Amino acid sequence: MFCKHTQACDQKEVFAKTTQENLSQTQEALKICQESKGLKTCGNCQEVLECAIRNDYVGAVYLSMNKGNGGSFEF
Repeated sequence: MFCKHTQACDQKEVFAKTTQENLSQTQEALKICQESKGLKTCGNCQEVLECAIRNDYVGAVYLSMNKGNGGSFEF
């Protein structure tokens, strides 16, 4: 859950930086996994729906897109 005071939070910049770092780390882990299996995409992997690495990456993408705005996205 997000705090209802996200728009005026003094920790918003820290949150944004942390989520960007997390996104980079999970993206790297995903690339390593794909390379280790000889894949270019997770869609070709039999474990795609149960994959913790992919799920971590999807979560990191979500957090980086909303940038602490409580569910709103920035495209």
